[in-house]
Amino acid sequence: MGTIGWIIFAGLTHFNAHRAFDLPPHAFSLSAGFPWTRRAMLIAAYDIGGYYNVCFLGDEVKEPTKNIPRRCSLSILAVVCLYIVMNVSILGVIPWQEMTGAGAANASCTWFRP
Repeated sequence: MGTIGWIIFAGLTHFNAHRAFDLPPHAFSLSAGFPWTRRAMLIAAYDIGGYYNVCFLGDEVKEPTKNIPRRCSLSILAVVCLYIVMNVSILGVIPWQEMTGAGAANASCTWFRP
């Protein structure tokens, strides 16, 4: 959490909105490279499946039918917010054009190739 906080703080103190939102043409259109999201969703499903393990602790939680879904939803929302703020703060400092070249250099990442 300290590293995430440090990245967000450093990114927001050096933030450049033009750099963060200078998106390429057709950035939000579906293309042939779009199927990589299936792999990302599969990983997310495995991560969210960890919340299923909480159900085994239901006997130890007061009002589990109310508290477990609420806490799962709040934790997912917190992670999504941290992820978005962290990535926007990084994009406000490092141009995305530089990051696209860095992805090609990391050939060992086999599960996230577009």
